[in-house]
Amino acid sequence: MSRTAPLLLAHSTEPWSVSPPNAMWYDALKYIAKHKDISTFPKGLLVDADPYTYTICDGYPKAQYHFLILPRIPFYVNYNEERTEVPESDMESISTLLKSRFARDILRRISDARDRLVVRIHESMKQSRVRPDGAYAYYPESEADWGHTVWGVQSGFHNVPSMRHLHLHVISTDLVSQRLKRKKHYLSFHPGVEYWLPMEQAQQWVDQGRTQLPHAPEYYESLLEGPFVALDGMPKTFSDLPEVKYYLKQRFSRVSSQQRMSDNRK
Repeated sequence: MSRTAPLLLAHSTEPWSVSPPNAMWYDALKYIAKHKDISTFPKGLLVDADPYTYTICDGYPKAQYHFLILPRIPFYVNYNEERTEVPESDMESISTLLKSRFARDILRRISDARDRLVVRIHESMKQSRVRPDGAYAYYPESEADWGHTVWGVQSGFHNVPSMRHLHLHVISTDLVSQRLKRKKHYLSFHPGVEYWLPMEQAQQWVDQGRTQLPHAPEYYESLLEGPFVALDGMPKTFSDLPEVKYYLKQRFSRVSSQQRMSDNRK
């Protein structure tokens, strides 16, 4: 098996800045979505592009693999047999998308990009190695040292996003990263906390004709003040963020154990 270029891991990702002068930070994704010349993107930002979406590295990854998929502006769909431009306002967030008559088409294109990305993440995971203490993953120099192991990947939206313009998070489920520094960083990506809306749930709501989120923004924001709940459905809570981060490393170290077991079977 030959080595293809793996995706960037969290510790290799640099914060990016592509906004025009005097622009607000929360409009950076909209600015990226409007780009027509991908050669002007900062090195390492763009992961994938098609006529409908850009896939980029999250500048502040909250896990070993963390990417964003954005619908491009302008975004065109075939509606009533005519090529129609989707209003930018329809793509502000998942909340505005649910009200859009174009929601199904947009989610379908994002889903196509997500599926391609997950394949690449899995290929990159197989080339990586996880430290025995679960502190991070890295890419060994020799193919003989590859881990040949994959772990979980989840994709979803934040019901109350911090940045404007719709973006799907595609993130590995380890949640091990030096940039996971606050309670809200952990809880906002916790699949058991309603702040996180899985892609499949969003698609189901659109198919059902739902046009708004079940709760007001204040409800979702309050969830980020909730308890530090363990992942994987475990009935356990933690007292503070350092305890959570220790737990996440211990949890991630199991991947390293699986890799060592695979080594012994070679």
